[in-house]
Amino acid sequence: MSKEVTYDTTDQVDVIKGHPAEEVVSASANDQTGTAGACVSEELKNANLANSENADILEKYAADYPVGPHDKPQSMCPAFGSLRVGLRMRRVATVLSGSACCVYGLSFVSHFYGARRSVGYVPFDSESLVTGKLFEDIRDSVHDLADPDQYDAIVVTNLCVPTASGVPLRLLPNEINGVRIIGIDVPGFGVPTHAEAKDILAGAMLNFARQEVEAGP
Repeated sequence: MSKEVTYDTTDQVDVIKGHPAEEVVSASANDQTGTAGACVSEELKNANLANSENADILEKYAADYPVGPHDKPQSMCPAFGSLRVGLRMRRVATVLSGSACCVYGLSFVSHFYGARRSVGYVPFDSESLVTGKLFEDIRDSVHDLADPDQYDAIVVTNLCVPTASGVPLRLLPNEINGVRIIGIDVPGFGVPTHAEAKDILAGAMLNFARQEVEAGP
């Protein structure tokens, strides 16, 4: 009998499992570093790049773009913290508003860590962003998603671009068909770590619960 503690049935799904790949043959019989076919250090990667056909271009890039903290990120987007928590809660839907590449990375990593729920996404372009159409699209998507038979709450998260552009999630209705709507802003440029992102989501949900208690039945 398994000792794993579960809170819902999200783990009871069919998962496609891969097959073990053939052992990677070392590039050199004298290679004792164990880096063949694996991630390597920056020094080794730079040495390989120097021998590539694009060496001249890469040298120009190195001269034009100084190495800084942006070249050595310590972790991925902090919004992963709040996203992962939201995906683990029962009867809670998650919707992201941000650049497509950001949403792809967040959803990929969240599922890599075991989340088996869909991540909602509201796409946008420059026109919908500056005209306010993005907010209308978010509002419409929340209305479409608010099914009380499936969800108790919907968490809508603004990533960097919508947050910087001032997309006002606070103007979303607090409740639709009995489903609570919680909007949070989690920009990478303002939230330093995953822990702070979790605090933002927890604080928003606690504030919502406090308002419900104060309002009474």
